[in-house]
Amino acid sequence: MRKITCLLVLLFLVVQTSYSQDIYKRIITNNDSETTIQTLLNIGIDLRCGAVYKNNSIQLELSVEQLSQLDNAGIKYNVVVEDLTKYYQERNPSELSIEKAFEQFKSSDQSNTSNRSIASTILDNYLQYTGCEEVNWTKPSLYNQGSLGGCLTVSEMEAELDQMHANYPNLISAKADASPTNQTTWGNPSGTITNNGLTYTGQGTTRWDPKTIWYVRITGDQSSPEGSKPQILYTSMIHAREVSSLMSNMYFMWYLLENYDTDPAIKNLVDNNELYFIPVVNPDGLRWNQHLNSNGGTFQRKNCRPNTGSTSNSTATRGVDVNRNFDYLWGADGDSSGSNDIPSSDTYRGPAPFSEPESQILRDFVLARNFETCLMHHSAANAIPHPYGGIPTRVSNREDEMHQWHEDMSRFNRYVSGATIFTPANGIADDWMLGGTADAGNTTSNANNPFPNDSSPASVGSGQNILASTPEHGSYGSEGGFWPNPTQTAGISDIERIAARGMRINLMNAYYGGKYAKFHDLTQSDINSLTSDLTFGIERIGQTPSDFTLTVTPVSGNIISIASIPTQTGMNVLDQNNVTAEIVLDGTIQPNDIIEYNVQLSDGTNVFYNVNIEKYYQPTMILSDDPDANSINTNWNLSGTWTASNAPGAAYSGSRGIKTGGNNITTLGNNQNTSITTNTHDLSASDEVVIQFYTKWDLERNFDFVEFEGSTDGSNWVSLCGIYNKPNATNFTTNEHGAKSSTSHSFQQNNNSSGRVYDGDRMDKWVMEEIIIDATTNSALFQAPNAQFRFRFRTDANNRFENYSANGEGFFIDDFKIIGLQIPCDNSVAPSNLAVTLVTPTSASVSWDNIPSAT
Repeated sequence: MRKITCLLVLLFLVVQTSYSQDIYKRIITNNDSETTIQTLLNIGIDLRCGAVYKNNSIQLELSVEQLSQLDNAGIKYNVVVEDLTKYYQERNPSELSIEKAFEQFKSSDQSNTSNRSIASTILDNYLQYTGCEEVNWTKPSLYNQGSLGGCLTVSEMEAELDQMHANYPNLISAKADASPTNQTTWGNPSGTITNNGLTYTGQGTTRWDPKTIWYVRITGDQSSPEGSKPQILYTSMIHAREVSSLMSNMYFMWYLLENYDTDPAIKNLVDNNELYFIPVVNPDGLRWNQHLNSNGGTFQRKNCRPNTGSTSNSTATRGVDVNRNFDYLWGADGDSSGSNDIPSSDTYRGPAPFSEPESQILRDFVLARNFETCLMHHSAANAIPHPYGGIPTRVSNREDEMHQWHEDMSRFNRYVSGATIFTPANGIADDWMLGGTADAGNTTSNANNPFPNDSSPASVGSGQNILASTPEHGSYGSEGGFWPNPTQTAGISDIERIAARGMRINLMNAYYGGKYAKFHDLTQSDINSLTSDLTFGIERIGQTPSDFTLTVTPVSGNIISIASIPTQTGMNVLDQNNVTAEIVLDGTIQPNDIIEYNVQLSDGTNVFYNVNIEKYYQPTMILSDDPDANSINTNWNLSGTWTASNAPGAAYSGSRGIKTGGNNITTLGNNQNTSITTNTHDLSASDEVVIQFYTKWDLERNFDFVEFEGSTDGSNWVSLCGIYNKPNATNFTTNEHGAKSSTSHSFQQNNNSSGRVYDGDRMDKWVMEEIIIDATTNSALFQAPNAQFRFRFRTDANNRFENYSANGEGFFIDDFKIIGLQIPCDNSVAPSNLAVTLVTPTSASVSWDNIPSAT
């Protein structure tokens, strides 16, 4: 009897221990020093997915086992949530309201554009979108949240793919096996199994069969063979607890399908590209989370490889981290940056590179195709890290492309991005996709190897040079971290809100993978002679090689001719070719007459941008500042150092332009606070005012900034919306940058009074900015008799420019103009079939004198 009692006690203790290992707690460390960070990395704590840097501390969600490792390492912390699974199950939706400081998702419309030069848009695209607020991405009608705490289960995801194909068979393929060899996952076997000559024991009593990993292809012609158009890849749920990775992908897929017939930009994108989706890379991990709690809120991150970690039927720490299992810097000796060789660790990298069926299947799927770009969706951090793995000494020579790609992804959501915004991690999928045998530091014999003591076999990337990245969707705290609140408040749930913020990220993945270029109008609105040049910029951003054709055709009758522009050939990614076309006007044209022409940009076969543009003949010039002709003090009042510089590259035209700092092109210092302000100008006689200037800038994105403001009294200033400025960054996203201080995290939101900024580490190609002032756009200055304008420049305490070709040169201005427009009446829009009826006033309060004038 005593033996039985002891056995029961022992079993009880084992069960209690296995359950205690499943408890995850939210903790906050007491500091975020380099020593603390390095200690956490050495332990194998993932500081990429799920870490929040705030007020000189780090917020983490860790298992009891991981906390014991912190205890052993002497890291002090406070527990703020004792049991996260219980917390997610019991939370009150009202406790999870979205931070009021982040109001990026506002109701707006695609037609909300500040660009008055665009008379009408015939075919738009989201590369050219210049609205003052983000597009209102209306939730797709067939998009559904799942039963697993708002997340789709594996079977629900499969049913969604089947429904997509049933509803839109011409746009999306039936789901297909992603493995060229029909390989499956481990499953969750009972008893024992043999794999690659090794015997494994099943996990507890719960059993399911190995699983197929599915993919689908969205394109406008499903009969076309794979590879006949540019190929772009989207994956999600490689980490099984990251709900927003999967749900953001599904939201985007439904949006493409439902808007194909009504949105020409979506149709153009779908017709001319092949978009591949692997919604769940790690189905076993997702099924294990469902097993642990069918209502969600559990923390299985890894796959379900047998014989790893605890063998309990309730553990959430079994398996291998699939996103640490790729053969690129996998397990370098002496390095545990973001991965671990301890099987119970959340970042266990496995016994060997590509030891797991999930990583093998994704590898084989990628190598069988020619992907140009790839997004590996994750959560949660409101950030977009990119290769190589946060290792500062390693470069890919694709950093500038990464910067521009992410600049367009984060224009409105303002997610912080970069290679070193998070701490290092090895063996991750996007590094492998970009990497290859020729990369610096890729082999143990290479002198640039960041791990000189590495005695493991040389790591090898895909060799396909794929532009790849890992968006981290959603925030902690207000948005619930790995398990956002599925309950709707104000008509939208946190899961839906996060997915909508990811729309532009997903769209840019397609644009940057395809045959696309941006169009830049470089012709100011005042045309003052009968023969002059129109100037345009063509900036290649698509990875797929292409020639580009710009066709300009007269619309208004006062144009005699416009010269043709040669096809632009041999452009490299990020090249901007500025081209000109001579325009000849009719001699009877009058001042203020509108000059209208059509512009089409194509890759030779696919027109992807088509607009009508308006200019004006000899309009009223309120201010024309030419630094080559005027002293900087003629039209400007300076606070701090601004210079009319003749340094190389400081001017768009002529030899002098205005810039922050001194005459030379040098790196700007920290803690700068300067401004340059116009004299007072009278706008009261203008129906509209167009402010135009040429500009470029090199300012640390999300932190340093320039804002352009207007005032009617010289004291109160308002932000003015243009084509190239954007909402300021906030602590809501920038706090994920682990290498920046908490003061810098809030720098833009605390020091930008108006909410719109110019920033970006290498926006170093001249563009023409345009700000419109009329009754509906920037209306605070409309017909103001005493209007002033200023540029205000601020830098934070330290700059970090990753490995971009950027060094903080500052902000440049040339040919600043304030143009007053008197808009001619357009009788062509008035109805011609209206009968006129005279109405005699009968009320004593109405007389002919107080009826509003028809003018």
